[in-house]
Amino acid sequence: PASPVVPPVSLYSVAMSAQPEQADLEEAISAADEAATPGTALLVLGSALSWHQQLWAPLWSQRPLFYDNWLWYWHPGHAGTPGYSYLAGHHYPDPERTLERDYLARHGIGAVAVTGPSREAAAASPHLRPLRQGVYDVYSVTDPVTTVTFGDQNADSLAYGNQRIEAASQEPGAPVIARANWHPRWEATIDSEQAETARLRDGYIGIAPGTSVSRADLVYSTQPLDWAARVLALIGLLGLVRLLVRSNGKVSADRAGILTRRAGRIGSHATGIRA
Repeated sequence: PASPVVPPVSLYSVAMSAQPEQADLEEAISAADEAATPGTALLVLGSALSWHQQLWAPLWSQRPLFYDNWLWYWHPGHAGTPGYSYLAGHHYPDPERTLERDYLARHGIGAVAVTGPSREAAAASPHLRPLRQGVYDVYSVTDPVTTVTFGDQNADSLAYGNQRIEAASQEPGAPVIARANWHPRWEATIDSEQAETARLRDGYIGIAPGTSVSRADLVYSTQPLDWAARVLALIGLLGLVRLLVRSNGKVSADRAGILTRRAGRIGSHATGIRA
């Protein structure tokens, strides 16, 4: 695979990640991750190898990631570019429009790595600041919006953990919007009080407290139905273990009986021979 020579017969070349374009993508993601405002996401536009080269990006950044192909986060309520319709497919027909202010703010984008046809749009965008050029050009977003907001206020601290989101702002505000896919299992604590979560039109998490707040903690919780399923699974596992133990015991007893009978026959023959 390391050889650039293509045999004339029998074999044909295939796309490989051992290419300069892949090394450039890693450098671009690292540069974007370092430059983006804390608490923001990264946007990756275009692929220089195969169409799913973008999906390597999570290896080099712990931030939320967005692409011009919504296959990775797809759901019917996603607010894509103006030309996007989930009924028409999972890709953006107009990926250059991800660089407009509305899209960048709606999804909390802090930096962009771009290659392919959208590079010209990125270079001309008034909302981007150039950081690096290469196979992938990298830009930071001017005046970015964090992935969790308190009204018009950005989060000053934001942490994503295992099934947990923690955000805080120096200036209180409402409502609270968390740009993560909504699900009924999300439970929210707002300024140390329980609050209801709701699914917004774009598929994100919305919390509408009665007053302005400055801290939000969201936990992807375990529901009673989950515990019921786990108990049933445990009962099934214990039943299987019991069945295996009883089966092994029965086989052992049978084998023991066979061996006893064989030993008796051998002993009788031996006695007869000695006589």
